[in-house]
Amino acid sequence: MASEGHGASAEEFGWNWVAVVGSDEEYGQQGVQEFSKITENMSVCVAYQGMIPVYTDPGPAITTIIDNINATKVGVVVVFALAEPAAIFFKEVIRRNVRAVWIASTSWSINNQLTSLPNIQKIGTIVGFIDQTQALDELTAYTQRTAFSVYAAIYFVAEALHNLLGCNSTGCLKETKVYPWKLLEVLRNTSIDINGTHLQFDINGNPNRGYDIIEWVWNDSNLDFVVVGSCKEKLFINKTLLKWHTPNSEVPQSKCSAACGQGQVRRVKGFHSCCFDCIDCLAGTYRENEGGTLSFVALISLMGACLSLVLFLGQPGDMMCRLQLPLTSIFKTVAISIITFISLQILYVTEFPKMAASHLHILRGPGIWLFVLVCFAVQGALCGWFLVEGSTLSEYVAKLKIDFVRSFLTCPMSPLIGFALIQGFNGAMALISFMSTFMAAKPLHQYNLARDITFASLIYCVIWVTFIPIYIGLNHKDRSIVHVSFNLASNFGLVAGYYFPKCYLLLRKPELNTAEHFCTFLEGAPLTQAQEEPQQEPGK
Repeated sequence: MASEGHGASAEEFGWNWVAVVGSDEEYGQQGVQEFSKITENMSVCVAYQGMIPVYTDPGPAITTIIDNINATKVGVVVVFALAEPAAIFFKEVIRRNVRAVWIASTSWSINNQLTSLPNIQKIGTIVGFIDQTQALDELTAYTQRTAFSVYAAIYFVAEALHNLLGCNSTGCLKETKVYPWKLLEVLRNTSIDINGTHLQFDINGNPNRGYDIIEWVWNDSNLDFVVVGSCKEKLFINKTLLKWHTPNSEVPQSKCSAACGQGQVRRVKGFHSCCFDCIDCLAGTYRENEGGTLSFVALISLMGACLSLVLFLGQPGDMMCRLQLPLTSIFKTVAISIITFISLQILYVTEFPKMAASHLHILRGPGIWLFVLVCFAVQGALCGWFLVEGSTLSEYVAKLKIDFVRSFLTCPMSPLIGFALIQGFNGAMALISFMSTFMAAKPLHQYNLARDITFASLIYCVIWVTFIPIYIGLNHKDRSIVHVSFNLASNFGLVAGYYFPKCYLLLRKPELNTAEHFCTFLEGAPLTQAQEEPQQEPGK
């Protein structure tokens, strides 16, 4: 199956609204299923799926299929069908004068039953996938493509039998009784070379032969198959070779909705993310997305919090001891304060949407930086008081009672109430973040930022609540080790909860890395009831 190539070709031309039709037997069913599954991870929506009956009268089903193709207004139709049902289908397409881009599977791309249909050239552009082949001297050019597949299949089975029976140039070493399941097992691991082309099966049992992409081009009354690209490991299409059967020979469009303009946000309708209404932002609420800057500052702050733990290593000194707690805590304060303010934004917008609409430009602009600065100042003041009230390492050593031969020297963590206030301030912000987002509404078809904040803040709170009884019950040496360990754990928890879901999306679903997907209701219009409840699918 060339399902992945069909999906990639639709994505290549920006066709995100397509129909897929198959013959109702194994070949067509597998093609339709694979195509639908593959497009789930692409920016392509399947508007309609239809199956052409093979063992019963296909007429009524074909009428319904064409009606739905017209109703969904798709401009591209992918057809996985055997040649005979495909021919019956296209006879009706020709009769009803349906024009589109038709993407053909290998079974009918160059089949004479289709190419000989009267007026087939009037249905639009036909692009097909055919197996890549090698020339076989014994056969004519006309039979090359079909014959190569048969030749390769026979070669594969012969090679598998050769391996199964342990044959060499003089004879076979093993017993001649061959079981099909044994042959299949050997066949899966068999590879062959035909005229310099190496063929083998992948994990799904498909050969790695690759495909040529052709276009049906009519010159007067003659039909030519023009190779315009290929698809093996990657899709390649030479767009300059394509001749579109459209007015002015322009590339056909097949989209459910046009792109939104500046100052608008998408509101997805129905079940397809490709179908949406463009909603004008309320006056004074539109602003370019600042999320990237905030995330970068928070990430740099967490990096600083991790690097500052280096101060806990090696022989302690007065300056090192005075910098340990303030640096690790203040860096973390910057990151948590950013997350906290975003969570408060979400709470404000979801609970007080009418009031929030007129204040979003302040909240998303100078408001967040002012909040971060205030939190930084408060934590800085707590750290300053901690340093003034606490004793230096020299003073701690001078007052130390010597009743040991050797001891592990750690920086004094006093006053303990100061240590608790510094850690508690960060913990309180994390708790506020959790309380603000764990019940927030999930935006449909857009990135769920509240979920990331909920998990990140919950992980942070759980770690530091666990820290308290463990820390109190330990000696000075073990307290230092546990302090560093819990700092690292909480830093990693924030990164994992807040950033890892975004990284997963960027790596596994790069097509969703768009401003529209990350542009939640915080970046435009408040959440409305229309956005929360999906509408009925078009055409249903």
